[in-house]
Amino acid sequence: MTVDRLVRETEEKDVMLSRKEAQLTQNLMELHRIQDALNEKTGELNSKEMELASRDKEIESLGDNLLRQYFENIRWMCSEYFKAREDDGGRERMVQAIRKHVEDFGESAEINTRLTELANKHTNGIIESFNVDFPGLSDSDKRFFLFNVCGFDMESISLFMKSNPRALATRKSRLKAKINASTVKYRDIYLSKLK
Repeated sequence: MTVDRLVRETEEKDVMLSRKEAQLTQNLMELHRIQDALNEKTGELNSKEMELASRDKEIESLGDNLLRQYFENIRWMCSEYFKAREDDGGRERMVQAIRKHVEDFGESAEINTRLTELANKHTNGIIESFNVDFPGLSDSDKRFFLFNVCGFDMESISLFMKSNPRALATRKSRLKAKINASTVKYRDIYLSKLK
């Protein structure tokens, strides 16, 4: 082997190594560019995820407000009933009519079914989830929770369930304790409906 040939082979290997280094550098730069783009997209996805979570809360709040507005008339009648009860004047007939209407409302299986459908529709299935998570509760505890989800106050619920507000406050405390002691996924949401 001649020296010229060795020099030529070494030069060829150097050129080939230089090309491979250049290609490697180019590939490394491309990899950094891709990584930067991926980091940017990850940031955008995180931002969108936070935006969606915020929208979910807004939608839930809107659903709660819609339910409350939907039943405003019933709440008003309950309020009027309590006011008229204190007055012995000519409002007795109105009081009796309102009480009958309100009691029928609270006891009607059809209305309870409709309330459940509305509550599930506007609160992402909360009643359905609650009934699955707490199958051992009495029907009256489940109705009490439903009325709370729908936004009724204690006076209204006391008329629907033919119970005094103090007894319902005890029921509420007992139900909150039972929910709080559980490990169900939606525990905090259920508790928020019993404020």
